[in-house]
Amino acid sequence: MRNSKAHLGLIVGVLTIGVGSFLAVAAVRASSNATPAGATRVRSASDALPPGLQRAAQAAGLALNTSRNIGASLYLVNRGGGDLCLVNASHGMSMGCAPQADFFGGTPVRWGMSEAGPSSAPTDLTLAGVARADVAQVRVVFPSGAISATPNADGGFSVHADEATLKAGRPTQLIVIGKSGKTIETDALPQS
Repeated sequence: MRNSKAHLGLIVGVLTIGVGSFLAVAAVRASSNATPAGATRVRSASDALPPGLQRAAQAAGLALNTSRNIGASLYLVNRGGGDLCLVNASHGMSMGCAPQADFFGGTPVRWGMSEAGPSSAPTDLTLAGVARADVAQVRVVFPSGAISATPNADGGFSVHADEATLKAGRPTQLIVIGKSGKTIETDALPQS
């Protein structure tokens, strides 16, 4: 299990249940704070959290009947007190939460990173999150190159790096490209 640390005071929330950890962060910038599209659409049976995670999700205070699957192993789920949580089920269950009324908190994306393998040399990494409607692409920069993802209709996106990609090192930067084609945010990524 990877130990998560706060980097530059940007932590929104960290919860680790299972094998991986999910560091949910956001930088504060002036812009729209709308609720993600995936959180407001009609819920279907395919939106349910995996059965193996439902007990842990309930213990974390998540309202199972509100989950929305917004990507591969990625969910938006309500929690008491008006919070909306981004839940990653790619390496166990991990999550980060923010007030639904100000979910984006001025940033174009909310994201988290989960890893498998030893913290000194991860063998698998997923950076996944949810983007505002004005985001066209999320690019994650690694020492060996960049991997891009396009947010789906729910705003969900995911970038996966395998052991071969990670041999050159952890990702160093997250770049958010707007639908105008211009970079709207660049963030340094935590290195430990």
